[in-house]
Amino acid sequence: MRACNAELKSIFSPQYDANRFNIFEAETPRHADALVIMGVYTNGMEKIIEEAYNAMPDPKIVIAMGACTLSGGIIGSGINKKFNVEIAGCPPTPYSIISAILRYRGD
Repeated sequence: MRACNAELKSIFSPQYDANRFNIFEAETPRHADALVIMGVYTNGMEKIIEEAYNAMPDPKIVIAMGACTLSGGIIGSGINKKFNVEIAGCPPTPYSIISAILRYRGD
């Protein structure tokens, strides 16, 4: 998960500048349009993810990022849920993260 988080954070660096595509970070789910799930999924995460999702205003999307979330990687099992955006990779590149979001938005 650390690698996925580092790649996600890097999309806001000057090299990738996701802000130019109107992609911004939000500090709370109440101000977010998207919920990014990354890392190995455990049953204890279910309630927290649900609470964050329910706190978000509509319309909202869920982004599954990285091999651990999608398939469980080498140590877990993936989440059997439907996501709006799935970004494969271990870790996914900043370019693939931005590209997947723009494709979903139709840009």
